[in-house]
Amino acid sequence: VFMEGRPDGEPRTEAPTNGAGDSVPPVEGAERPPSWWPPGVIGPETVREFIDTLPDATVIFEFVPGKSGEGLVGRIRMANTRVQEKFGYDPEEAVNMPLSRFTRPEDAEIMARMQQVILTTGRIKFREVRFVRKDGSLIYCDVRGNAQRQGDRTIGFAILQDVSARRRSQAQIQAEQARFRALLKGVPDVIFRIGRDGTFLDAHAERPEIFILPMDKVIGIRVWDLPVPPALLDLARRGIDDALST
Repeated sequence: VFMEGRPDGEPRTEAPTNGAGDSVPPVEGAERPPSWWPPGVIGPETVREFIDTLPDATVIFEFVPGKSGEGLVGRIRMANTRVQEKFGYDPEEAVNMPLSRFTRPEDAEIMARMQQVILTTGRIKFREVRFVRKDGSLIYCDVRGNAQRQGDRTIGFAILQDVSARRRSQAQIQAEQARFRALLKGVPDVIFRIGRDGTFLDAHAERPEIFILPMDKVIGIRVWDLPVPPALLDLARRGIDDALST
């Protein structure tokens, strides 16, 4: 959006023309771009209509000089309707808000590093960034987009995909795994997790010396490959079949 211009990179300065090549005067009452809008690109209303079609919260932002000694500060210049759905702010309410409004104070250092990456590379690609909604609740987003220098300014856009549900699922899985490991530590015997084909998938033993093989040698082999008498292997096979059939 912000790179439209002449091939040499300079913004267009020609007056718009009609099909016959005649100059077309500005339409009375047409929206005038805000002062921060880059010259020579499509109008803000067209961009606003486009970002409102996107399924995720999307903002256009600008880094501007902050107060004395504050350095550059990111401010929202435009937001789509999904911002209200995901963050609780009306799109017009979000305009000119500092990006820091959406973060927690303890995340300031992380956000500063992200800002430096954006200013240095122009790339925006971050996973599971923690933000704060208007009501104070947290939301985690994958953030992607880009930014570009326009003279002494940097303007960019960012798409924020809500991944809070994915993160909760991962946290639940990790909690279950931790609970399972804690349970195993309380078992005095050897416990195995075995696949349908008889392959050892996992093993745990508080007293590994009681088993015929070291635990690190068990994973990946099949029950039928253990160095034990055939009668024991047949018993193990029947036990696995019974377990899988119930």
